[in-house]
Amino acid sequence: MSPDDFLPPSVHRLTDGQPLRSSGLNILNAPKLQVTLTNEPKLVPAADAPDLAAHKIFTDHMVTEAGSTNFFVDWTTTEGQSQMITPPLDEHTILPGVTRQTVLDMARGRLSAHSDTEPVEILEHKFTINDIVSAANRAN
Repeated sequence: MSPDDFLPPSVHRLTDGQPLRSSGLNILNAPKLQVTLTNEPKLVPAADAPDLAAHKIFTDHMVTEAGSTNFFVDWTTTEGQSQMITPPLDEHTILPGVTRQTVLDMARGRLSAHSDTEPVEILEHKFTINDIVSAANRAN
């Protein structure tokens, strides 16, 4: 398994010279096209994006969240520590939703060093798809 097996979606910002507050943000996500942040979707195939002056964004392989979902990973570090990790709220790329907070609260209450199970460290920390692939390779 390699990081290339898990490429992030292709996300582009279509620029038309208008400020985002007045023109909205159009997003291309291939192979699945997602709804844009404007009132009416304006989707085009990712192959046409360069011709439309679209600029690719989110190319750093950082894990964030998708649509109406949160992302949690359960892995074991190279030191043997069990961790549950989710991206932090600090960069305003993650919404501070009720479900996310409930999962964190429950995990901290049930998986801490004071529970009957093996302790799991609960972290809100940046991580990449490469980190996930490395953890999966360690587990195999």
